Amino acid sequence: MFRGSMRIRVALWTCLAVCTNLSLANAPGAGVSAQFSPGVKFQECPDCPTMIVVPAGHFTMTRKSARDGRRDDDPEGASKRQPAREIDIENTFAMGIYPVTRQQFSVFVRETRQTPDEGCYVQQRGVWVFDASKDWSHPGFTQAENHPVTCVSWSDAEAYIQWLNTKRRDFTQGSLTQASPDQGAYRLPTWEEIEYAARAGTTSLYYWGDQPRRDQANYGADSCLPCRSRIEGADRWAYTSPVGSFPPNAFGLYDMAGNVWQWAQRCQPDPLTIVSKDCRTQVLHGGSWLTSPDNLRTGANSSADMRHRNYEIGFRVLRTVGAVPTTAAAKFRDCAHDCPEMVVIPAGSFIMGSGPTHRVTFAKPFALGVYDVTLDEYSTFVRATSRASGKGCNVVDSEGRWITDPSKDWRYPGFEQTGRDPVVCVSWEDAQAYIAWLNHEVHSGEPTEALYRLPSEAEWEYAARAGTATSYYWGDVASHDLANYGIEHCYPCGAARQGRDRWYFTSPVGAFPPNAFGLYDISGNVWQWTADCTHYSFTGAPDDGSAWTTDDNDACHNRILRGGSWLDPAILLSIFVRNPWAPDDRNYANGFRVARTLN
Repeated sequence: MFRGSMRIRVALWTCLAVCTNLSLANAPGAGVSAQFSPGVKFQECPDCPTMIVVPAGHFTMTRKSARDGRRDDDPEGASKRQPAREIDIENTFAMGIYPVTRQQFSVFVRETRQTPDEGCYVQQRGVWVFDASKDWSHPGFTQAENHPVTCVSWSDAEAYIQWLNTKRRDFTQGSLTQASPDQGAYRLPTWEEIEYAARAGTTSLYYWGDQPRRDQANYGADSCLPCRSRIEGADRWAYTSPVGSFPPNAFGLYDMAGNVWQWAQRCQPDPLTIVSKDCRTQVLHGGSWLTSPDNLRTGANSSADMRHRNYEIGFRVLRTVGAVPTTAAAKFRDCAHDCPEMVVIPAGSFIMGSGPTHRVTFAKPFALGVYDVTLDEYSTFVRATSRASGKGCNVVDSEGRWITDPSKDWRYPGFEQTGRDPVVCVSWEDAQAYIAWLNHEVHSGEPTEALYRLPSEAEWEYAARAGTATSYYWGDVASHDLANYGIEHCYPCGAARQGRDRWYFTSPVGAFPPNAFGLYDISGNVWQWTADCTHYSFTGAPDDGSAWTTDDNDACHNRILRGGSWLDPAILLSIFVRNPWAPDDRNYANGFRVARTLN
């Protein structure tokens, strides 16, 4: 079993060379053709919204006007049903999986310096008032970066979209080029598109059924005279909730009901046509954290002046998919909520290691978890199997020494975690038990081939590099804006907070930008178990990317961890670093992500 001193020594038997030959089939820029089937997800830049492809189709639009977004307590704004219309959505399109978040909007503000005007409508003692001290960054309540941005007008949303179109990328003769903003691939959805996307093939009052449910959406009091927020059950937020806190609809879209009203285009369905000067009012859809459940109904809508800002109004974006980058990777889940989200890693070839090296060729694609397995996902497995937590976990004590603390386990590793943090204090054997359960769940208990597994070392390194040959997937210089790691010198190891890395311990998965294959936290946050035994060179290693499961004594006494953690210096986050560890050992810096064989 290795302790703190070995965490430093591991770098000594791993060369950190950065000039490595690389040949990657289907790499970014290779010009391969894209298949944009419904459900395919993509993200065009680290701070761009994650999009999902929505199928073409037909629906009956039952337009129901909700009370005006600014005056939800006005009896004259009572709901009025309008004649139903049969609508054909002739083309597939992509829509933001979530409403645009505060973090995403802040990047736009920082890069363009287009600070929206101050002032926002808020409710005070049941009355709507304009408060000049409020804006998107201070709406009158506390928000995290993953909450939907509010206090944004229709015009603010359009300015954001114009900037977003400068981030859009197209393939031209196999090379990656930046698109001009006037090509307008990103836009606000039309009134018809946003209702179609919210319904996701359903005809019920809500996309989950005919009754409002607080385990499905964040909304306010049951009646709205006056409107007021409410905390009940799974809806534990008095104001906005983090995007994705409730289940998605059948199209994979989150928060299509509740959380924030969302701007749409009412007057001009054609996104390239300038809005008429006579059209100042734009549609709002979906209801909010403040509204009654009636306003969350799929056919309900509201409206407001396009310059209006309100602390319950946000937006999400739509994208035409005719020119989506062909590197967009398909993501999927094998079960609704309990299975990890997976991303397809393309077939290809690369030179593994940094001296000695060897070529590895993947003849077929495989899938890897978009994130490390989270605390919530692991707890579902433990509840289902009643698996024991084990005896203790290795932690660093107050004097910088590694000790086994019998009071620590995955439930409480010695620091607070959210359900979205990666699970830690799990051994290689714990990870294998989770994977056995996951295969059982996916196949409903039927005996069949085990699709889920731990990644091989070769799969992990190939996916982590994502076509690069540098020390980190973003380059050769470590950055606390790109990963969660510790102090620069590790004598002893210690946590650090700097830049975007504001966590002393683990951070929620996905808190930093992904690599080019769409993998988050592949460097930093937690060490990740692989299937391989400990080998100190690659002489004799499999060249097909499979795991090397015997060591020099024909047994696996230790297994390899990759990726570095919140506790380590930047040098241990290098893609080339390999960390041997006992398979029955638990450590509060070790977690795992899963791989999946694709048939």
